[in-house]
Amino acid sequence: MSNITIYHNPECGTSRNVLAMIRNTGEEPTIIEYLKTPPSRDTLQSLIAAMGIPVRDVLRIKGTPYEALGLGDPKWTDEQLIDFMMLHPILINRPIVVTALGTRLCRPSEAVVDLTFGPNADLGNYGNLVSVLNPDYTGMALAIKQAYFTYHFTDKFSMTAGQFGTHIGYEVIDAPVNFNYSLSNLFNNGPFYHTGLKATYAFSDRASLMLGVVNNVDGLGDNNRQKGFISQLFFSPVENWNVYLNYMGSNEASQEVPSVAQDKAFYRIVDLTTS
Repeated sequence: MSNITIYHNPECGTSRNVLAMIRNTGEEPTIIEYLKTPPSRDTLQSLIAAMGIPVRDVLRIKGTPYEALGLGDPKWTDEQLIDFMMLHPILINRPIVVTALGTRLCRPSEAVVDLTFGPNADLGNYGNLVSVLNPDYTGMALAIKQAYFTYHFTDKFSMTAGQFGTHIGYEVIDAPVNFNYSLSNLFNNGPFYHTGLKATYAFSDRASLMLGVVNNVDGLGDNNRQKGFISQLFFSPVENWNVYLNYMGSNEASQEVPSVAQDKAFYRIVDLTTS
């Protein structure tokens, strides 16, 4: 069972896009269509408290009775605003995503910095200077695994830039809330993360496409002038059946390894996953 929950409206493009981004990581979240199954008052209050934002920031204006009810008037207390959201769930902005690391209202953009601590922290940044395979290994107690920014241009289209976990086998290399699991035997096989730019387009809540350009595999910098290409096609033919077609291709030739010719250094993965 996934430890990620999304309060989702399938009619909302941003909500569909965030759902597609979660699925791009290899996770299948628990989906609560809150217009059909509204949260209880206690649950809504808990979500707002966990997000650490004012009650007013949870209110949705567009396509709701916000204006008709005069909710822009500062006279309304937080308790009264929650009353309105309980009467009209459409007033609850979306999507709200709950994970073990925190709860967020994911619109319209987000910045993520994913840190790992402890004696195994260097392994979480495999391939960079802190790697145990590098002579500059220092046994750091902190490593940045992911640091990226995502902006939602429209309800259906978003772009992500920075260092992010790979879409291929993410559930193995970065098992949520269990870093030791990520260091199993399967951790010996990459890719692990990418640095670059990717775009995601959600056709619907049952189909999305991700395309990206990255610096090689598992490195902040680029060891040659050629970029790698990543992609993922997600579709759900029927309810509760998800299919992911993944691709990664990159020329890994490097001046540091002159014995490997450029035409022999192409790294390619085609992966089909279903759940």
